[in-house]
Formats: sequence, structure tokens, C-alpha cells
Amino acid sequence: NGRYHKAPHKLEDKYTLENTTLGTGYNGSVMRCRRKRSNDRYAVKHFELRGVDHDKLKELANEVEIILSMDHPNVVRLMEVYETDRGISLVMECCEGGE
Repeated sequence: NGRYHKAPHKLEDKYTLENTTLGTGYNGSVMRCRRKRSNDRYAVKHFELRGVDHDKLKELANEVEIILSMDHPNVVRLMEVYETDRGISLVMECCEGGE
């Protein structure tokens, strides 16, 4: 998929992270970001990969591919994914009205 990026591609190449936390969860915070080219606002959720074995990582990557293919008005759209050795960042539509 052209929206699932691995190194050397970086989230920071396309997006500017803002110092605004939209929410927190078990695996980390959801932060607001802006796409550099359009200045559109998005949300980014980061998952730490420390301690995740290869099979679980593959399972997570498969789930992310499925979510990337979804397009429904009642489901937050996953725009892009950035994977590094340390974590996975999910760039999603920014819905600031709550969970």
C-alpha cells in the first residue's frame, strides 16, 4: 500500500506535530499534527514497539492494511502509517469532538 511507509520515510517529512494532546490511551497519546503541504489538520497516534515480537508486529501490520482500505462515513479514516524500529504512527482524520 502506498500509504504504509517504512524508513527512510518519516512522519516529520510530511507533517508538523503540534503540542496539542487530543487524548491518551493504553499505548500512548493522540496528538494533533498538520500536513506541511496543505496545512490540513490530522491526528497522529503512536504505538511503541518495544517488546513486540515478530508475529505480533506482522499481525498489527495486517490489521493496519485492512484499516487503510476502509472508507465509511462513520469510521475515522486512517490516512497514512509510518513504521520505524521503535514504533508505528497512525495519521488519522482529526475528530476533536470526543471519543
